[in-house]
Amino acid sequence: MNKTSILVTKTHQRLGDYLACCLLLSRYPKITTIHRMVNYDSDHILVGWPGPSNIGDEAMRFTMPGIVPSHLPGTPLGLVLHHLDLYKLATAAWPWLYTLELKETRGLHELADHLNCSLDTVNRLFMPLDAVLLHEFSQYDLLTERHALFQQMIYIGDTLIRQLAAALMVDQWTERHHKILDESGVKFLWVSTTPPEPIEQSVNRLVMQQYRDVAVSVIPDLKGSGWTLFGFKYHHAVDFRKVGNEHEVVFCSREGLLLKTKERGPKDEENIRRLIRMSRIKPR
Repeated sequence: MNKTSILVTKTHQRLGDYLACCLLLSRYPKITTIHRMVNYDSDHILVGWPGPSNIGDEAMRFTMPGIVPSHLPGTPLGLVLHHLDLYKLATAAWPWLYTLELKETRGLHELADHLNCSLDTVNRLFMPLDAVLLHEFSQYDLLTERHALFQQMIYIGDTLIRQLAAALMVDQWTERHHKILDESGVKFLWVSTTPPEPIEQSVNRLVMQQYRDVAVSVIPDLKGSGWTLFGFKYHHAVDFRKVGNEHEVVFCSREGLLLKTKERGPKDEENIRRLIRMSRIKPR
């Protein structure tokens, strides 16, 4: 990549465009300027301009397509992530990415429909920091390396990429250390090794991507000394309230989908199987 400047549309102010620029600055140190203009010049890296989706476009045009296929990234931020080969990981690791793309491509009304809430509630979801960042960004028609905001954007891009790298490392660890078991027709994912850091989100990503038939996850409780059992609600397969009074149980959620045990020991698999078997909701 030999282009040294980014050209951002001045017509719109979108958080996705700002974050796309942050990622590009982090990935390509050769970029030394960001221009915000009404008209564009193809000699620059383009971010946020109307145009067709350009996945894999070596011309570095991260445009805002009018009609977005559901299976493709729909914003300049999504296109930059795809260009960096990070889009699939980002959609799994960042729950906010889908809602941001939906908001910026379809509008607030469709986002409210997706979240099944009022438009007023949607407006309350956005952080004041987002507005501050966009306002500060909008004050410049030209940003260069000597500006503090330029350096701040590099830092934000670095942070986003570090988040994804960390998520990938945890996902790879979870992939290596899990096994799929079955108890009385209830499939469960069990991570029997103590992880180096929390893996709840990693396990959820693994189940959603590879094991949609898994109804329960079982992982070490890093805040305690036992196990955490979590039932996936959409399966309606277990109700842990049935075993809430068992001697090894220290916590059971009101909904019956989360259970914590006192300790881990040599009979763990036997005890876990018993708890799942006793919690099983029998089909009608």
